[in-house]
Amino acid sequence: KMGKRTFKESAVKDKKRRMDLLQKMVKTKRDEATEEELEHGITKLRYQQFREKMSTSESLGFRVDAMSVPDTNGKSVSAEEAKKMATSAEVKACFLEYVAGRKDCWSVLLHKLKALRVLLEESDWFANHELIGSSLFFAFDCSNPDAQSCGVWMIDFANATPSARPLTHRAEWIFNEEEGGNQEEGYLSGLDSLIDLWEALEVH
Repeated sequence: KMGKRTFKESAVKDKKRRMDLLQKMVKTKRDEATEEELEHGITKLRYQQFREKMSTSESLGFRVDAMSVPDTNGKSVSAEEAKKMATSAEVKACFLEYVAGRKDCWSVLLHKLKALRVLLEESDWFANHELIGSSLFFAFDCSNPDAQSCGVWMIDFANATPSARPLTHRAEWIFNEEEGGNQEEGYLSGLDSLIDLWEALEVH
């Protein structure tokens, strides 16, 4: 899941308190909620920012939402387990599990990630759209000796919206009640971090 901000700016104005989101937060971290929140619930914004802080969205600009690998190759990561993945070391360990020693596939995917960054930096459409909740989908056939079968795709564009002005996708998000927000979501900041971590893997 790409970006430092994974919620819409409109969430700031939603003041509704929700007990269901409180329960999700407490399930992840029991002592996170205040006494007042335990009594009245939390807003969607509070929950989303908690998710970003507990995962690597806030620190790295992306988070792993799940990983599936064949039983014979390693350990899959469920969505529930991924929610608790909070450090770059944990993410790197997850990536190593995923590539399963296929240095050829690791190299091809690194090339594709770097090529994607170049394309996005040159794209007028990307510069003029805010991407919230968009993801990168990695896939390769571990039984296929051809590393060119590896791929990485941008997916989840339901919350891609035109921006009021060109975005850097790296600047910090700024919001105030009177003027609204600058729509920056940190997509490229996340892609930079992802490439750095992927490139640093020691695949054997």
